[in-house]
Amino acid sequence: IISHLPPDGKLSHLMHRDAVINKEKRISSRLEIDTKKLSGPVWERVHKILHSEELKTAFLDKFKKTARTSTCSMRSCLTRDKKQYKISPHPDTLSKIITLIIYLPRDNSHEMLGTNILTTNKSRDFTLYRKLKYRKNSCIAFPVTKYSFHSVDPTPYKDEYTRHSIQCFYFDERPKN
Repeated sequence: IISHLPPDGKLSHLMHRDAVINKEKRISSRLEIDTKKLSGPVWERVHKILHSEELKTAFLDKFKKTARTSTCSMRSCLTRDKKQYKISPHPDTLSKIITLIIYLPRDNSHEMLGTNILTTNKSRDFTLYRKLKYRKNSCIAFPVTKYSFHSVDPTPYKDEYTRHSIQCFYFDERPKN
């Protein structure tokens, strides 16, 4: 996958308050994993696997105690975060049922760019429960609840390293009342 990453110009800037510096510099971008946007046998295979019923069933089974429904659809995107990127503590929107983040580092030299899993109290003070390392062949998956807080720290590295990942979200497709 890493050797088939598209150039920056194919990705769209993420419109999120944590993805902008000085009100102008965009430091995070994404591209939906869609065979029309990302072509070639590698991306076709990635799309087929990520959007398969088998993967969906495996995650729904894994998180059956907390997943709110099995009526869901999946969206996946390639995400590229530049130097200074961070994301503040948040639990993801409750329209999401499951979040999956697949890390795509070229090597294990930037492990500190992983995701923080947080706990909180009634005062909304956050405590680090676990920091997942940004490592080759690793990922994180969790059911989305009002307590599934996570974050990414600003990069501690001085170089221009780019954090690549694939983010997948299973969305609740039940009709809204």
